[in-house]
Amino acid sequence: MPANYDLAYPRWSAAGLTDSVEKYADHLGLDEEGLYNRALMNELFLYGGESHAAITTNEVDRNHIVYNKTKFEQAGQSTPLDLWEDGKWNWTTFVKTAKAMTDIKNDEYGFTGWGLFPYFAPYPMVSVDDMTGKVSLTVEDNRYMRYMTEVYHLYQADKAARADWSLQNWSSIFPAGTDAMVMTTKAGFKQIKNQAARLNGDEFGIAPVPAFDPTGETVGISSASVWGYSITAAAENPIGAAEYIRLEALVTRNIEKAFEGNTWYDKNLTDAEKDMLEATADDPVCVDMIRGIGDCYFGIVDAYIVPEIYYTHTKTPVQQIFDKQLSALKAEISDYNAAIE
Repeated sequence: MPANYDLAYPRWSAAGLTDSVEKYADHLGLDEEGLYNRALMNELFLYGGESHAAITTNEVDRNHIVYNKTKFEQAGQSTPLDLWEDGKWNWTTFVKTAKAMTDIKNDEYGFTGWGLFPYFAPYPMVSVDDMTGKVSLTVEDNRYMRYMTEVYHLYQADKAARADWSLQNWSSIFPAGTDAMVMTTKAGFKQIKNQAARLNGDEFGIAPVPAFDPTGETVGISSASVWGYSITAAAENPIGAAEYIRLEALVTRNIEKAFEGNTWYDKNLTDAEKDMLEATADDPVCVDMIRGIGDCYFGIVDAYIVPEIYYTHTKTPVQQIFDKQLSALKAEISDYNAAIE
């Protein structure tokens, strides 16, 4: 059965619904080259010290920066991809770029969309104990709060990111030529390019997320969604389940090989973009599971924190915005930990 890191893990494992995939390593072909992302398996889906899901190589949906190439050319600004190629693509240059591409009088902003929301950060809002499955809140960690402070400044002090409800419509507005940058997946980039082509609109490019240099990061840590294949602990034929997972992984790999050189991405990405995607394929990702914990996501973060920072302009300090919700977040996490004991 499929397992999503930020929604199913570690609840299923703690409830005894999933088994360790390490037991069936031979039948899964865990050590076969090109089938599984072993590095992420050792980082995610761990319970009791063993992985409870097999992550295939194509199941990591990481975010990238997508930018309006036409706008950058018209403004005479270096694009995010240019800056990355020159080794200058970090948060500091991202902010400078967003400010340079902002024209408030004409309702044009350097950044829009969901990509800088609290649960899409380079550091997670919660951490997981891979032995017990229990979680702890990390928003008071210096790295996380430094990130959110910088994001807050981008929206509230610099006013270089769209801070109104219309950012929710970025997937339709951005391809039509509004604003300069968003953060989305490769699939999101494909949709933007295709929609812009239908409109005879602007040209768009893709680049990595910037390295968060205020905390010393030198490589971008992109938020991502990760899916894995789990084997239920009550399976009547777990070996058969493992063999099926391996078969599906093999078929997927063979299909990818058969279409190699002829996919939409092969035909629509520049050589520089292809080189970038290959060079950053193993860069770290951050997968935040707070959306799967009680009412943390809908009832607290999206209900109170997001509207104040991203949909309006406020004078309330970012630390205070988070502090007002700490007790509610901690209560949800306590209830969650008690439920999985």
